[in-house]
Amino acid sequence: MIRNRVLYALLLIIMAGIFVYTNTYFTLLLLVLTIALPILSLILMLISAAGLSVRLSVPYAAEKKEAVISCLFDNYSYLPIARASMDLTLENQITGSVRKKQIIASVESRGETEGSLAIKDCRVGMIVISIDKVRVFDVFCLFSKKVNSGDSESIIIMPDMKDIDLELDRPIETGSDSDRFSPFKPGSDVSETFALREYIPGDEVRKINWKLSSKVDKTIVRDFSMPLNYSIFLLLELKRTDEDLVDKLVEYYLSLSKELLERGLNHTLAWYDAGLEEFHMKPMDSFEDLELACSEVLTAFASEGDADALGYYHQAGHIDPRCILLYVTASPQIELIEEIESQQEMMTYIVTKDPNQMEAASSAINVTQVMVETE
Repeated sequence: MIRNRVLYALLLIIMAGIFVYTNTYFTLLLLVLTIALPILSLILMLISAAGLSVRLSVPYAAEKKEAVISCLFDNYSYLPIARASMDLTLENQITGSVRKKQIIASVESRGETEGSLAIKDCRVGMIVISIDKVRVFDVFCLFSKKVNSGDSESIIIMPDMKDIDLELDRPIETGSDSDRFSPFKPGSDVSETFALREYIPGDEVRKINWKLSSKVDKTIVRDFSMPLNYSIFLLLELKRTDEDLVDKLVEYYLSLSKELLERGLNHTLAWYDAGLEEFHMKPMDSFEDLELACSEVLTAFASEGDADALGYYHQAGHIDPRCILLYVTASPQIELIEEIESQQEMMTYIVTKDPNQMEAASSAINVTQVMVETE
């Protein structure tokens, strides 16, 4: 718009100079039109802007290559709008990345016009889309007027599930008898109580035993029991770091779950949500369970700290010699992993761009490398 104003100022100076030099009615008419047309355009723009409203149309979820958001411009005025722009902020809740985008459209009178934006190079997770500013321009793009808006929507970018060559050192017993529960490890079966203990930051609110807590004047948590057929624990360390690493991390984690289900191996998905400050555990019996869990994982907040999920797993007493722990992380805490490995079978999957990180870790712990390609 600044460029257009500079050009208009030059045009106005030139027309004024021509009139002064020639002093004719024709050049006077051109000078008057040069002044009057932008003023008329401004008045028409103000009238049409008063009848404009905007809203976002965003699907609940989309694949990476098909992520498209739409903006609907509703013009209730009898005058068309030559140019309207919407400035958007797109924030990925998991990776923490923030991007600025703009949608531009011409809006017809007494109707609705749709503007669309394809989100390219997006990463998995929930993207919160906020409208920062909506402006209406006149025909010559010399003036603009802001239109009030505060709308925001969100879209979940689904992962690209990969086929994973998963190797387990020992066979997994997967019985279907739901009446058998582990005496060593809590789970998510609310029908049985595994143990009562004091509250640890990250515990789910629904586990709190309010009646007992009021009696002993302490916050007491009820750990649920875990069926014996869930003998694989798949743990995600969701840490806010390089967005390519986080993207690959989540994709690999959910792909591991898919691979286990395809082999008929029931398991438990677990992760720590830094936004809710809760440790989540979800039993996976079917692909429908995985689909539901995907939405919860992808809407979680990544942590700023190190090994929050693994630390909670260790402190809350989830270690079980009869269980195999599959741990997916981009920032392994070697000492903590070594301690857990000494108590149960564990495989750590390190998602990294740096081969040296893998070499350093493999000398101390049982790891599998998941490389992220760099451009």
